[in-house]
Amino acid sequence: FGLVGASTSDVQVRLYDPKVRLAIIKTTRDKYPTVRSSLTLLTQIKQGGDVLKVVASTIAVSGSARTARNAAWEEIRKRFY
Repeated sequence: FGLVGASTSDVQVRLYDPKVRLAIIKTTRDKYPTVRSSLTLLTQIKQGGDVLKVVASTIAVSGSARTARNAAWEEIRKRFY
């Protein structure tokens, strides 16, 4: 966890939508438990000079970009429609 864990986890934000506050994060298969645990412990994000309080949760874990995108769209439908 922390800086060392982040530097070894190969985390990429593939999609972030600030309007619905949803992100798709990509990592390797063997590192996803560490990334998932780290997201659970995340409480704030620095954005510019501001500090934003956040609550991160895992919606789905998938093996392909298409499945992740479909899970994200399903979550958006549940939240807003």
